[in-house]
Amino acid sequence: MGHKEDLLAGAKKCLREKGYANTTARDIVAASGTNLASIGYHFGSKDALMTQAIVEMLSDWGDQFGDESAGSIADYGKRFETHWRDLAAAVARDRQLSLASFENASTSMRIPELSAIIAEGQEEARVGMGDDFAAPDADAATKRAVGSLMLAVTTGVIAQWLVDPKRSPSPDDIVKAFQAIGEAFARK
Repeated sequence: MGHKEDLLAGAKKCLREKGYANTTARDIVAASGTNLASIGYHFGSKDALMTQAIVEMLSDWGDQFGDESAGSIADYGKRFETHWRDLAAAVARDRQLSLASFENASTSMRIPELSAIIAEGQEEARVGMGDDFAAPDADAATKRAVGSLMLAVTTGVIAQWLVDPKRSPSPDDIVKAFQAIGEAFARK
């Protein structure tokens, strides 16, 4: 690898181990085996390097879900269950990456460029989950509402799994809860 790739790898390592706020340029240099001048030369600033590293980490996090989306499963109940099982497996497989994703989201509120990137990723998630979990004949507003709810619940559940994995809802608990809510709505 060249210095640019080494710096990105070092920044990702630091983000996983220390988080954004606790990572210095010297930490990145130590983790990458490069020098301070390389950061400016290749990225312009430490913040630009960290932003690029975060973007790549978020992409890595999304890649954990494999090539087949839950939306490709015809049976709705199985599709819904698969989403939560895949999510639980991704968080369990790489808790550091999941934690770094949360830290990066909160950090982004102070970095407009990063905030815009994360906001765009969230919108893509809303659209994708709306397509996956709304009725196929649902209008665009309904699909967006379903996708927004799924993103909110997904984000909240990941936070619970990171903070208190033993008492957090399991994928089965989540499916059961949604079924109960659906049944309650059906009763009117």
